[in-house]
Amino acid sequence: MFKLFLLFLLSNNNFVSSIINSSIINSDINNNTYDRHNLHNFIFENLISNSIPTKSNNPIYVNLSIALRAFNNIDQIDGSITMNIWLRYNWNVHNIRWDSKKWNNIKVISLDTNPDRNLYIWTPDIFLYNTAEKPMDQLYYTKANVYNNGNIFWSRPGLIKSTCTFDMTYFPYDQQTCNIKFGSWAYDSSEIYLGLEEEKSFDVSNYQVHEEWTLSDYSVKKNIVKYPCCEKLYHDIEFTYKLRRRPGYYNLNVVVPTFATSILIIMSLLIPLKSGERISFAVTILLSIIVFLLIVSDNLPKSNTEPLLSRMIIGLIYYSLVVLIFTIIISFIHNYIDELKESNIHKSKIIDFMLSLCYSCEKNKNNSSNNTNLNRNNSYSNAIKIEKCIHIIAYIEKIFIGIFFISFVIYCSIMFSLIPKY
Repeated sequence: MFKLFLLFLLSNNNFVSSIINSSIINSDINNNTYDRHNLHNFIFENLISNSIPTKSNNPIYVNLSIALRAFNNIDQIDGSITMNIWLRYNWNVHNIRWDSKKWNNIKVISLDTNPDRNLYIWTPDIFLYNTAEKPMDQLYYTKANVYNNGNIFWSRPGLIKSTCTFDMTYFPYDQQTCNIKFGSWAYDSSEIYLGLEEEKSFDVSNYQVHEEWTLSDYSVKKNIVKYPCCEKLYHDIEFTYKLRRRPGYYNLNVVVPTFATSILIIMSLLIPLKSGERISFAVTILLSIIVFLLIVSDNLPKSNTEPLLSRMIIGLIYYSLVVLIFTIIISFIHNYIDELKESNIHKSKIIDFMLSLCYSCEKNKNNSSNNTNLNRNNSYSNAIKIEKCIHIIAYIEKIFIGIFFISFVIYCSIMFSLIPKY
């Protein structure tokens, strides 16, 4: 039996070697876990978690950087921006060090940072100064990577909601400049010295493109500020970024339909007055343009700023209103002339004056004519005035149609020339 067992082992070398290797690996894992547990206890033996670990009254140098993941919500009405970021800290603590050779070559260990845990390491109290909600409330207390030389790297993923002042002058062709400012709330520059690495401080390698906005530029700078409340200086890191709006939605759904509708106001002048639809058609167009203005105003903050798109639409409203008034006046004159043709009686001194301007009538030099001849001459003169005025009004109407068309082209050219070219 023993010989058969030896033959079996010799014929299954792979099986035997796998058993030996697995036993060695399990032994190493157990040893490594045991060493990490002991190292964890060793670190927290002389560590005070709720106190800043300064040495000889020297400040702790903290390098701060962010990795921008995405813009979750950009609210121009409330003036707030919600961002998905990874907030990264780098600092060194003198009392968290060990010799890796004595601890099974362990050079890095992950330690808790959450103050709700029993054992945690001290972390810088960095706050978002221009927060729109509770500062840092949606950033997680993840574990920090602690190295044997005392260096600590801590990355906090989560959401921050910051304030931003939106300049809507060129809406929807605008570009906004916003910033997020981080700094210590309790420690001044003598305790925490904030620093940055300009090339690595703003990481956008994992940035997800926003559908409405384009991240056009970004920069980082450090500020040293003395506040009236305090004697010493405070450091903060300001991350500035520029967002450029993608105007495709507004071009397709607002700008093109509004200007296309406005062209119809000129076409309304070509509708015959006898059809009785010219005024109602012009009023419908005016109301349609007002509806577009109401749609735009729902997406804008209530401020004194005059956005470019609002100015475009309001200009078209005034333009349509002038055309509508002109149409009403022309219709009134035509209707009154028709009444004069039927009754041959002047009912208004204003219309009589207008008819006199259309046709200059020579006064009758013969003052000795009887009343019958005078009435007959007046009737004949009025008929000539009416016919002459009809031709002049038709000619004036054609001139105004050309003027309205040319002014519309000029207005469109001026408005579209105001669109900034970034």
